[in-house]
Amino acid sequence: MDPGQCVGFKAGVGEAHQLANLTAEDVVYIEVGGRNSHEAIEYPENDLCAATNNNGATIFSHKGGSPY
Repeated sequence: MDPGQCVGFKAGVGEAHQLANLTAEDVVYIEVGGRNSHEAIEYPENDLCAATNNNGATIFSHKGGSPY
């Protein structure tokens, strides 16, 4: 990406996404998004899920539910 460009990642398609800075330069970016605060997030290529509990803390677990 170059300065001024943007990118979007479609939710719910079963593919994880990431941004990686492969240069020696510092990068500044703005992330905009939203989700239901209690919606679980599943990382499809890893045995990892994340969810927000009633206290607002993020809880990580294995896909079977055991603590990560």
